[in-house]
Amino acid sequence: MRVLFLFIFIQVTLLCNAQNQADVYQNFGSYPGFDGSVYASAIQSDGKILVGGIFYSYRGLSTKFLTRLNPDGSVDTSFSFGGSGFNGVVFSIDIQSDGKILVGGAFTTFNGEFASRIIRLNPDGSKDTSFVAGFNSIVHSIVVQNDGKILVGGEFTYNNGIGNRLVRLNSNGIIDVGFYTGTGFSIQSVRAIALQTDGKIIVGGDFQSFNGEVVNKIVRLNSNGFRDYSFNTGTGFNYNSLAPPPIICITIQTDGKILIGGTFSTYNGVFRDGIIRLNIDGTIDSSFNIETGFSGNVHSIKLQTDGKIVVGGDFISYNNINSINKIARLNIDGTFDNTFNTQGGFNNAVTCLSIQNDGNIIVGGHFISYDGLLQNKIMCITPAGAKNENFNTGSGFDTFVNATSQQTDGKIIVAGAITNYKGIPEKKIIRLHTDGTKDITYNTGTGFNNNVRCIAKQNDGKVIVGGEFTTFNGSAQNYIIRLNTDGTKDTSFNIGTGFNNFVNTITIQNDGKILVGGDFNLYKGALENKIIRLNSDGTKDTSFNPGGAGFNDSINAIVIQNDGKILVGGAFTSFNGLQENRAIRLNNDGTKDTSFNLGTGFDSSVQGIAVQSDGNIFVFGNFNNFKNLLDKKIVRLNSTGSRDSSFNTGMGFSNSYVDYVKSVIIQNDGKIIIVGAFNSYKGLVENNIIRLNSDGTKDTSFDTGIGFNNKVNCISSLNDGSILIGGNFTSYKNLIDSSFLVALNGNSVLSNDSFDFQNDVYFWPNPTKNNLNIKNLDNIINSITIYNIEGKLIYENTNVGTTIDVSNLTSGLYLAKIVTEKGTITKKFIKE
Repeated sequence: MRVLFLFIFIQVTLLCNAQNQADVYQNFGSYPGFDGSVYASAIQSDGKILVGGIFYSYRGLSTKFLTRLNPDGSVDTSFSFGGSGFNGVVFSIDIQSDGKILVGGAFTTFNGEFASRIIRLNPDGSKDTSFVAGFNSIVHSIVVQNDGKILVGGEFTYNNGIGNRLVRLNSNGIIDVGFYTGTGFSIQSVRAIALQTDGKIIVGGDFQSFNGEVVNKIVRLNSNGFRDYSFNTGTGFNYNSLAPPPIICITIQTDGKILIGGTFSTYNGVFRDGIIRLNIDGTIDSSFNIETGFSGNVHSIKLQTDGKIVVGGDFISYNNINSINKIARLNIDGTFDNTFNTQGGFNNAVTCLSIQNDGNIIVGGHFISYDGLLQNKIMCITPAGAKNENFNTGSGFDTFVNATSQQTDGKIIVAGAITNYKGIPEKKIIRLHTDGTKDITYNTGTGFNNNVRCIAKQNDGKVIVGGEFTTFNGSAQNYIIRLNTDGTKDTSFNIGTGFNNFVNTITIQNDGKILVGGDFNLYKGALENKIIRLNSDGTKDTSFNPGGAGFNDSINAIVIQNDGKILVGGAFTSFNGLQENRAIRLNNDGTKDTSFNLGTGFDSSVQGIAVQSDGNIFVFGNFNNFKNLLDKKIVRLNSTGSRDSSFNTGMGFSNSYVDYVKSVIIQNDGKIIIVGAFNSYKGLVENNIIRLNSDGTKDTSFDTGIGFNNKVNCISSLNDGSILIGGNFTSYKNLIDSSFLVALNGNSVLSNDSFDFQNDVYFWPNPTKNNLNIKNLDNIINSITIYNIEGKLIYENTNVGTTIDVSNLTSGLYLAKIVTEKGTITKKFIKE
């Protein structure tokens, strides 16, 4: 056993030492669903799901307007366009028997090449070059006939007006001249096409005539394109010109009866609201029980194998049955099926439905929630109406993170614009356990009404929060608040009417006083231009007097030096009426420190400031010049404000003023981790993160790969040495489980042990079968966390005794992180 332990110990030590500090240490989930609306879906014979719409990403991965998902909701990586994909909306998808995919919409290019409103893709997502069709306006509907010919409907005109709004193509995309529609349909569009088993074609939309004859919104054509006069629709459907087209969808039952959905309320003068079933001759099927119908529009109708009818749209009731939010299931006779329990339903329109072979229903649309749970534009529900938990569309944060703060017990407060985490509503702020699960003891009620920009932690564990909000938990709270350790408002922090504009930065002094900077010019109704110092109870500290005029523009950063002087950075260009371009140092009383000479200063905003242990100062932001010399986005200053020429960034970061450095960490070895909104450093690609050596050269050992796909807003070191990063990104190194928040290895527990007092704490017996006893000498143990060999957190305890029950662990090597009052220790043990 000792030989085995030694072998494993050596292997783990080698693995940990070789670990890239820029690799992911802990994920917090992927972006949930699509970032835009879904309009079309189709299920392949192998169960994979094609989805089209007006989106740019799914679960954080870039995918413009079309993607293919596996049956479990993951991205099918075998489906690749091999380029930029579509440049416009996808409205229609149909799959040929050979697996090729027809796509229609408003796009005009595919992978940068001409592809006008229609294209055929090979099963792998590449363009089928044998298909040559193109249209001059939007394609709304595509239906493949059994003989391989293709019916296409939309808003286009074709071949000099012949084939208006509807054509049939041969399998190569050339128009089928055997399908003759004369002058075609009148203005407006064809929105729906359905093919009968006898080859006849039912066409619906918002047209008023076909081939010069009045046909109100619906007509049936013979297989040659001529009108079928045996289909008698009388006066047809009514039309509200302010609503979507009267007919949006058509589905034909196995008995030949025709289900039609849309925005209409009458057919041939008879009331039928949103849905109707017609007999094969076009007359109303009176056995389909419509009383008041749907209260809103019907966008999709699909049939289950048992004949029941699933309906999606933007309605809220059916036949006087309320709270049918956007989806319903009807029995064969049209009555409401109350066994389909969708609870609170969707919060916005359902636009498309597809039924899988197992009866589960893929739902797409404009919605962002289902029964109160986050579901961005797509979800899968069971035949009973419940969420299908096996269909995973992502469960991380739903939008960007601006600020984080870790408590001494390891829990992490995360704040920003977030409204949802792992499917549960969260209003701008949340506290997580170290394994990424929500801490339900942190209760902020309904939270903030607008974004949080900054967090500052007090020594007593309370946090001061600033940002764009004006309410907290339903009560007025203007731009700043202090929260107790349980997330409730600290009423002893009395801000009165608060600020009149955003708070961007908060810094707490050693004496507990609070420096606040932002865009405001009033506090409790009194003039305070962009900066103020508060006492711990929220009253103004009158000993801090920056003068009447103060700053003329916003403050983004406040940093306190060891000597008590205060570094301030922002967008301002004057202080008390005198030129001070974007940075200044103040004395403890708020007056200007004249020994800190920045000359002409910076040519654009300063976003942040960090002070090294030797007193040198990093200043970073949007600027490209300091004292009229090139210093792009970051510069290191001596304590007097002069440039430190030993820090040489050369060409620096991306040149645009919309690019910037947002935050930095200065490590103990002098290396600097830099994050922000940039895509290059010294002319080489560096996407939003880089680590530099103390001289400004790139540290190539910190391998970030392709980096982040969007800007980073905050970075901090956690108690275990890992690095927590938040921002607007949805992927890191193309990993989608890194949306808006991710932790990197850094000097984490699995790659860096502190041996200063390792012998003060030890385990016995080791190896162990059931109980692991802790022996500690002159140490108070605050917490213990245990990780498996892959670095996954499997145990956490902040109420530590002298014994840990490990009987439920599987056999193998584990690493325990022990937090004591002297520091953090890492110990390894074996579970037999």
